[in-house]
Amino acid sequence: MPKGQELERLRPQERALVQVADQLGIVKRSEDGSAMIVDLSSPELAEKYNVLYPAAALMPVDPNFTPSLNIVRIDPDPAHGDVYPIETEGYGKNKKMKAGALLKTAVEKLGEAAGLVEMPPVWKREGKDLHVTCGLKARRSDGTFKPVYGSREWIHDDEYEKVVNACPKTEYNSDKPLPQEKKDEWIRKNWSRVKDFREPMIESKAYLRAYRKALKLKAKYTPEELAKPFIVVSTLFTPDTSDLRILGMLMTGGQEASNMLYGEPRQLEAGSEDVGSFEVMANDDDAPAGVDPETGEIIEEGEVVEEAEADDGPETFGPKPETDLEIPRGPHKGKMLSELVRTERKYVEETILKSSNPSWGLCAEAWMKFVYGDAEAGDGVDF
Repeated sequence: MPKGQELERLRPQERALVQVADQLGIVKRSEDGSAMIVDLSSPELAEKYNVLYPAAALMPVDPNFTPSLNIVRIDPDPAHGDVYPIETEGYGKNKKMKAGALLKTAVEKLGEAAGLVEMPPVWKREGKDLHVTCGLKARRSDGTFKPVYGSREWIHDDEYEKVVNACPKTEYNSDKPLPQEKKDEWIRKNWSRVKDFREPMIESKAYLRAYRKALKLKAKYTPEELAKPFIVVSTLFTPDTSDLRILGMLMTGGQEASNMLYGEPRQLEAGSEDVGSFEVMANDDDAPAGVDPETGEIIEEGEVVEEAEADDGPETFGPKPETDLEIPRGPHKGKMLSELVRTERKYVEETILKSSNPSWGLCAEAWMKFVYGDAEAGDGVDF
């Protein structure tokens, strides 16, 4: 495992991938030693885990998207609802599952870990017959999506024949033939139930086909295989904030969310007047206290105070961020984020940079880079 400075230089998302892979013993070096490789094709790994993405080399191909390893455990006991037996051995109390298939709950659990996104089903009706196609979006390592589809059909005459054939031939716990009127009643009730649930039933089965295809799941697993955890690979959106174009788009989207929560923040733009300046009122009586009604200049203790001309200020790095945020609560409520970066740097690093709200974290990172430069702002490096 890369130690010390080498690990610290990785971005948080990449660091998490390497740490998990190192615990699994699958981190390797490229031949020239310049990059780390996550090897999922190891036979030793397959002995301990069900690997759903057995790639020889798992590497980021785009700095905006990072692979992630997720470990999912499936309960192998059929009584708990994750699997159902399709092959058994023994009888009575000694009956055991020889092989089982994953139920919908387990398949969806794996799909969620893989980041699969369901698309709306597409229905086709031909007379009394139904056909549905359900799709999933699976994100590739370069960030693009690959669609995966599964289809099921419901043929009216075939399904009715299945119900008729399933009808009991004799009375319950008796060898006496079942009267025809009771057969007709049984068929009527069960056929009505089949028709009522035909759409959700075939839709669910179509999605399951798509999940199994996308995840490369086997049709059946032995109890020993089900006892092993599943390793699922997903691709996370990890925007490269060193690219100013991407940072700008993220800031715009994040600002809209922040405005919905806290209202419109005050904006600081290059060349704008100070946010504390006042507008001259049309009526002298309406002028705010401390403002000359004729000139609009700020007055303190009966004297006109000229606003100081802005000097060059301390050295900064790169273009000034266009967006600034006002702290809505806490010990620094009412202060601007740009001010805290200079006066309360530790608070920004330990609180705002680690915020679960991406708009605040990204805005703080942008101001840290502007004030202290890339090296001091903790800029990450690629693999």
